[in-house]
Amino acid sequence: MANSLTPYELLRLKSERMRGFGMLFMLVVMTGIGLYYMQYMPDTRADLGSTIIIMTVIFAVFEIAFMFVVENAMRRGKMPANALWYFEMVIESLIPVLSMAMIIDVMHNPFITLVSPAYALIIIIIAASSLRLSPCLTAVTGVFSALCYSVLVFWVLYVGKSEYQNPYSTTLYINMAIMLLVATAVMFFVTREMRRYVDVTILGVAMGKELELASQVQKNLLPSPMPGLSGYEISAFSTPATQTGGDYYDVVITQPNHAIVTLADVSGHGIGPALLMATCRAYIRGILNHEQNLASVMTQANHLLCDHVSSGRFVTLAALSLDAENHQAEYLSAGHAPTLLMRDATGEIESLPAQAMPMGITTPLTLDEAVRVDFKVGDILVMFSDGYYEWKNAAGEQFGIARLKSLIDKLRHESASKITAILQDAIREFAQAQPQKDDVTTLIVKRVE
Repeated sequence: MANSLTPYELLRLKSERMRGFGMLFMLVVMTGIGLYYMQYMPDTRADLGSTIIIMTVIFAVFEIAFMFVVENAMRRGKMPANALWYFEMVIESLIPVLSMAMIIDVMHNPFITLVSPAYALIIIIIAASSLRLSPCLTAVTGVFSALCYSVLVFWVLYVGKSEYQNPYSTTLYINMAIMLLVATAVMFFVTREMRRYVDVTILGVAMGKELELASQVQKNLLPSPMPGLSGYEISAFSTPATQTGGDYYDVVITQPNHAIVTLADVSGHGIGPALLMATCRAYIRGILNHEQNLASVMTQANHLLCDHVSSGRFVTLAALSLDAENHQAEYLSAGHAPTLLMRDATGEIESLPAQAMPMGITTPLTLDEAVRVDFKVGDILVMFSDGYYEWKNAAGEQFGIARLKSLIDKLRHESASKITAILQDAIREFAQAQPQKDDVTTLIVKRVE
């Protein structure tokens, strides 16, 4: 049968099982005390020892029976009825007081028994009730235990007959009953706080699983393997600052020997930007089904984003429309970090500027003229998000664009995939143990023939 327990119910059953094991351990200790009395004090404490053993056996049988109920509930995936929890609480609360009554019967001096270590068993049961993770059950356990103890005190003081003189004042017994109520109040608040922490933990685990799923979905949105384009190598990597991020890259082959290459950075990082990232990608891919003009694609995508993006959010986007047959391209950037173009013949590195404001702020999107790029063999175009060059080391120094340019110059004869791998290692080596505060994405287009 499928497990239909909620995370809280399952945790509550596991906690009850742990509480049961704790109570059994305590009973083992008490059994040892009973055996000690029978073995080493046969003349004075044998009856007490046998009474302790009898009560611990009864208590243990009851605890084991309820633990079987708990195990069965976990196996069946169905919580025991609430009435069963309260029945178990009533029996468990009665046992210490019944034990004291039996001890009185064999020890004859009832007054000492009322303040004997058996009283501590009541406190232990009240404290252990917090593991049920139910403030109501804890409160009822404590109040019922205090009531049972008070009834026993009343019976000893005013109903029962004893040949012994009471060495204690009535106030002492009243205070001991009050202490049980005080312990109940304390454990009630402890249990309530435990329940709150449990709820937060369960929510955190659930959120973690949801974020893990969202992270996997987001990774699946990135092109893998990268689409092939004759005469070119295209490689990329993206590492979010958290489980989900606001960066993405994409390569769409719109027609033979023609591709639209994009890299975008949504402001912020986390689940919100990740959702906006997926939305932006969907818009652009949808528009590309009927429109390949880069300026028109970005203008239409901006219009959709402005209609649906909340205030304060925006998207920077760099896009390249590449004709692999003529080795010509158009580059447009909406507020994105400068894209670097490495000329293999001269070793010169050009910075391609932005032509418009970020998307999602105002409409219409006003674009300057696109940058024309003629790719020669060995030329490399590097797109990256600002999280790459803004990552700081322990000294507070940013990786910087200058360091990135120097690295690209040294690697210009390597394959695109090797360049991206080295760039990824380089930023982590530079930052060392410093936390990643923003998403890091890099995409490389290299003409190889």
